[in-house]
Amino acid sequence: MVRPIDIAGFWKDGKAHVEVVPAFSGDTLKPFDGNQFNAMEFVNTDSITITLQFDSTARFEKSKVFFWHGAQWTLESANILSDLDSKSGSYSKSVDARSASMFQWDSASFVPQKAHFVRLRVKNPSDSSVRLGEWTLEGTVTFTKYIILPQPIRLIPSASLQLAIRISDDQGNI
Repeated sequence: MVRPIDIAGFWKDGKAHVEVVPAFSGDTLKPFDGNQFNAMEFVNTDSITITLQFDSTARFEKSKVFFWHGAQWTLESANILSDLDSKSGSYSKSVDARSASMFQWDSASFVPQKAHFVRLRVKNPSDSSVRLGEWTLEGTVTFTKYIILPQPIRLIPSASLQLAIRISDDQGNI
């Protein structure tokens, strides 16, 4: 099953880091908050670059973006930042200069990637502003087992207990 990577969750847990160029003084989590109408907005520039750094290898095979304007976007990845910057070694270009329409989701699927660094480059060809509503990376997960919660189960005489069943995947996510 293909699922979105919880970039905001990784960032909040200190397991992912975001670098934005040009510098952004607002909330850098806006593109990862699940609300495409809560945009990261840049004025006086027609291009931005967002680099994600994951502490552990991220596995992904699809990217989705939502812009408030027409845009061209590119997606690149690498295991080492210097490879990403020099476009050599472990560098891979997953999406090359794809066009997106305003206020519509655009997505691209590609060969599954594994990387510590993922970079989104965005250009607004018609204006000197960029408004990125949302950006997601998606990867395939394999469900491995059912988990009954709460765990461990503790029974108390004369009390009721509500159980929940969740599915665990091959990455340990519930």
